[in-house]
Amino acid sequence: MAVFLALVLGSLAARIAGRLGVGYVDSWPSAIAFGLALMFFMTGVAHFTPGMRRDMISSTTMRDTANVNTNAASAARASRLRTTHAEGSWGVIC
Repeated sequence: MAVFLALVLGSLAARIAGRLGVGYVDSWPSAIAFGLALMFFMTGVAHFTPGMRRDMISSTTMRDTANVNTNAASAARASRLRTTHAEGSWGVIC
């Protein structure tokens, strides 16, 4: 959620700065590009800062085989949902 807020608030702040005379961000595409750069910067910091990286890995690492089996079964069900839909319908994408 913080990364999304960085995108939105960074884009808005850049657009306001453009209205105040900063030439690079005087249009919406440039302001959005600034917001995206801020979002990617925050994502990179979270991935490569040692303390944050350790926390992120520990929150996503599977610790037992029951989770692996459950995740494999969920993936199989999801792939069936995507591939076995009636002709002409969009199906269900989870």
